[in-house]
Amino acid sequence: MIVNLYVDAAVEKNPGPGGIGIVISDENKKTLYEIKEYIGDNVTNNVAEYRGVIRGLQEAKKRGAKQVNVFMDSLLVINQLKEEYAVRDKALREQFMIVKKLERLFESVNYQYIPRKENKRANKLAYIALSYAKLSPSLSSVSPQQASLEKDSQLDIG
Repeated sequence: MIVNLYVDAAVEKNPGPGGIGIVISDENKKTLYEIKEYIGDNVTNNVAEYRGVIRGLQEAKKRGAKQVNVFMDSLLVINQLKEEYAVRDKALREQFMIVKKLERLFESVNYQYIPRKENKRANKLAYIALSYAKLSPSLSSVSPQQASLEKDSQLDIG
């Protein structure tokens, strides 16, 4: 099975509270699953982007994917994962190594940069996850199942 991961992160301050948003779709771009998760109080935007890729790859494996296409609007992270840019930052290097270990679980993992306008849904999910944490710390650990079922109209986020 081939899946597409559309991944984005939102960080209030850099570093600061962060959330991730992931849309998992089939090869025909039909949405199979959505994830929005709060990932902590003190993360950088780039670490949050990596955490989104990690969470997305974990979910893709759980759902039986053999091949994964990852789409993101973070040119830095995409180019690092394609090994076109060096990963010098220690915190990013740790996340990079986790991704590389996860890649071995699949037949192939491809990375592609997309403009933000093509990643709106993942971006919206990341901001919703961040908003949950601001509204109530107890809501910050919303399960993926709840994340998929909740109506986005409750929080009007661009």
